[in-house]
Amino acid sequence: MFPKELVMTREPAVAGKFYSASANTLLREIESYLKRSDCVYNAKAIVAPHAGYMYSGAVAGAVYGSVRLPRRFIVLGPNHTGMGVPLS
Repeated sequence: MFPKELVMTREPAVAGKFYSASANTLLREIESYLKRSDCVYNAKAIVAPHAGYMYSGAVAGAVYGSVRLPRRFIVLGPNHTGMGVPLS
């Protein structure tokens, strides 16, 4: 989909702090939050929390479980470190 040189992969920075360090445990936790809603909407835009899953997982799961995501979408997020550009 993207040229290899444009894809950035980084190591998990907060594994075990904001989400489980174990990949298997993390997968089970995420699956528990993602419950498909009876009402599914075609998403034009959504606002979903991105705090640690123990704080925001239920709300984020409800948001993502109630929308049909388009084939392509844009993700906007804040710069929490203060280094570099203000948005990513």
